[in-house]
Amino acid sequence: MELHKWSASNPLLLPDSMCQVKDLSYFSSTETKTLGLLWKPHPDSFAFKISPMTSNCDNLKVTKKAVISTITSRSAWTDWTCDNKGQKLTPVFSPVVEIKGSPTEKYYYTTIGTLCGAVLLSKLLKRTLDAFKINISQIYLWTDSSIALAWIKKPLAQLKKFVRNRVNIIQELTKNDFWKHVNSENNPADILSRGISPNKIRHCELWWFGPPFLHQYKELEPYNITTVEGDDLFLQELKVTSDFPLNALVKNFEPLDIISNCSSFTKLQRVIAWCKRFIENARYPMSRTMGPLKCKELSESLKCIIKNIQRS
Repeated sequence: MELHKWSASNPLLLPDSMCQVKDLSYFSSTETKTLGLLWKPHPDSFAFKISPMTSNCDNLKVTKKAVISTITSRSAWTDWTCDNKGQKLTPVFSPVVEIKGSPTEKYYYTTIGTLCGAVLLSKLLKRTLDAFKINISQIYLWTDSSIALAWIKKPLAQLKKFVRNRVNIIQELTKNDFWKHVNSENNPADILSRGISPNKIRHCELWWFGPPFLHQYKELEPYNITTVEGDDLFLQELKVTSDFPLNALVKNFEPLDIISNCSSFTKLQRVIAWCKRFIENARYPMSRTMGPLKCKELSESLKCIIKNIQRS
């Protein structure tokens, strides 16, 4: 990932040359766009630029409810809290993607989104390994979606097109052994998606230090994907197979010994032709074929050799 711009609220985090650039200067209150918001590095505060809430500015009536409604519709945060006096607004960190539909559809789109996130993680891993150019002995990639994990570990031939194409990318860039399951209670990424206040996140050990099992240095047991193989959502992205069993009898044919032992193809062809004539004469003694080999007999001998090689 190539960084094109730097900005920080502390000048020690900026190179000396950067501090002279107006757009990146710590001492400048220039607004910088980040995550859809405006950020002022010097006071280290977020700001919003909004258009008037009514077309007629003379009749513009600004209320706390209207301000909150306008801000929430343009920001990445979904909740706001007020102090006891109702004067101070505090954003509650909770990025959200609104998905309309039934609970089953929401569950499906959430799982698909997790799978697409796994694709991005796989690409990021490859870029990281290419950049480091060092040998890493163990790699762990985590997901809290057991269904997405089961799809990743499935053979491509058993998956439908949309999921198969994404699993194909994941399997090309990573190994199945890399992928591990983490439940929602131990997933730090779920903290922001559920929503948490800035005061609580300061003391959240899961956010700052990760799940406890990472500090125990124990060998992680592989996740048993059979627990979700009966799930309707998991089965929804599998190809439909026939209920009728198909039995196939496979026979192994060895080539004739004479084919392996004969050094001359012309000799082999003539020997097979003489053998076939002997069999025909034995079956039909009243109409025996005599004299030198005929072109038809040599042609039938060649077909016999080819069939024998193909069957073996």
